[in-house]
Amino acid sequence: MPTYSILTTTGKNKEAAALANGTPLRITHLAFGDGDYAPTGGETSLQNEIVRKPVQGSGTVPGAPNTALFDCLLEAEDGPYTIREGAVIDDDGDMVAIIKYDPPVNKPVPSSGQTVEALMRAHVVFSDLENLVIQIQAINAFVSAERRIDTEDGVDGGGDLSQDRTFKLAVQNLDEITGDQVSEAEGNIDWILLRDSSAGNHKKLRPSEFALALGVQDKINTSLAEHLADIPETKAGDIDDKAVHPEGLHAALAEKLGGGFNVRSFEHANDSNAPTALEWVNPVNGDKGLVSNADQDSLEIWQRRLNQWVSLGSIGGSGGLLGGQILGIWSGVPNTGSQSAASGLTWQSNSPLTFNFAAPGTHAMLIGLMPTSVYVTHVYPSWTSATLTYASSYEACVLLIGIGA
Repeated sequence: MPTYSILTTTGKNKEAAALANGTPLRITHLAFGDGDYAPTGGETSLQNEIVRKPVQGSGTVPGAPNTALFDCLLEAEDGPYTIREGAVIDDDGDMVAIIKYDPPVNKPVPSSGQTVEALMRAHVVFSDLENLVIQIQAINAFVSAERRIDTEDGVDGGGDLSQDRTFKLAVQNLDEITGDQVSEAEGNIDWILLRDSSAGNHKKLRPSEFALALGVQDKINTSLAEHLADIPETKAGDIDDKAVHPEGLHAALAEKLGGGFNVRSFEHANDSNAPTALEWVNPVNGDKGLVSNADQDSLEIWQRRLNQWVSLGSIGGSGGLLGGQILGIWSGVPNTGSQSAASGLTWQSNSPLTFNFAAPGTHAMLIGLMPTSVYVTHVYPSWTSATLTYASSYEACVLLIGIGA
């Protein structure tokens, strides 16, 4: 016959009284003995009690809604015993339930050559455990080695509770996340965990708020002010230690070149020569020509005034409007792909107007000079093509100008 337990008559009466009065049933001890018999429930004590231990844990049995469990620990020094009977004792000293151990439990002592700690657990079936309040007084509570604390990514030290466990962060084992993978979309926010010292607890922080707390935007603004020319500085064209941004470049070129003009580009042995009569037949006053020198270090602006070509100064190179090196130049009619001059830029397609070029190795600007407007695209050091938001049948001049790291 397997091990089993039954409520004693006293236990049934005490359960009924506790349910009727709404009072708790207080369990304090588990007792054990070596009496060998078949209990009936009418017993009020064990036949031969040999040890009594305080209850150190309790709970319910999963899948058995009316079954409660009570635990105590027989330490290594307890014994030697051969346990055949047990009892659940309440705070009045009454035996609420009786247990039959079959087979019996042998508890040796270290002097026998065996060092054994035994978790003794009693299962007791009540009539209405859902409404019955059971209390225990765990004087020397323990957690059985069957229980575990398992950790997830980023924390080491989990395991069963057969020994003390120390937890520590293990961020070196975590996968990395890059800035473009961080999400602030509602319902999928990647939070940052921080300790709020003033409140004495932990709180979560959005990545954008974390950047604000670190003053990232202020640092960016300060850096831009120090290293990026504003529009007036770009228009003046007299500094060479700042980069230029598309808006400033657009404003500077628009001011320099003006509107309502026809613009073409030519490559000469040097940039001091105006467009020739063979290059530009019958120019009219107001037309402008861009002449690059052989090594493309700069680009000279020429305008037709009073039937003569007049130099307006250079765009790139030392002392030029932009102060950057001319990396490429193209002139032609975009929607046909025809060209009158090209060096360092290759027309690829229209809609949008796209050009190929060698990776500049530095930040650059792709500039489209059209008869009535100027278009600008920022080019990164590794790019080998870029587009302009322009496509028409008008003659266009397109420049690729390095603006620095």
